[in-house]
Amino acid sequence: ALEALPDGPKTGADGDGAEEADAAIVPRIITGASDSALKIWYDATAEVEDEAIGQREEFVLREQEMLNAYRSGKYARAMTIALEIDQPLRLRGLLEKLVEENSLDKHVGAVVFTPQTLTRFLLYIRDWNTNARFCEVAQQSLSFVLKTFSFAQLRRAVKEAGKSAQTKGNAGSSEEGVTS
Repeated sequence: ALEALPDGPKTGADGDGAEEADAAIVPRIITGASDSALKIWYDATAEVEDEAIGQREEFVLREQEMLNAYRSGKYARAMTIALEIDQPLRLRGLLEKLVEENSLDKHVGAVVFTPQTLTRFLLYIRDWNTNARFCEVAQQSLSFVLKTFSFAQLRRAVKEAGKSAQTKGNAGSSEEGVTS
């Protein structure tokens, strides 16, 4: 990402080299320290903004996919996407509907849980259980998880999710409150 300053004008096919020299110049700042180390900085604002726009577009597409799955009655798919894109409110709303219809186990049973999504689901359940309005959904969801997964599976999922979070730079925050 950091480049050395250009040595001089480059010459192109026509000999003037002005266009190629202009293309090679990137706004830079050079800083120096008392240890005689020079650091060359360049403005990466455009790249950061482009990346943020790309991530936002991806999120909007996934959110639309989740809403389409919900509207078409593909509740397991909608729950999976809600877990993947970190949408606890939408997931809770869907689970509340399933609790009212008494079909929570059927639909949640069709969700394919990865270690990350299972850990995230447990964290949501923990948070929902602290509020009396949402404790029924939390308790039924927790009941499903405890009936479906063994303690060893839950522990392994939390550890794998923690390792994945650490490699992404999250320092294992997804493990909070779930480990034994």
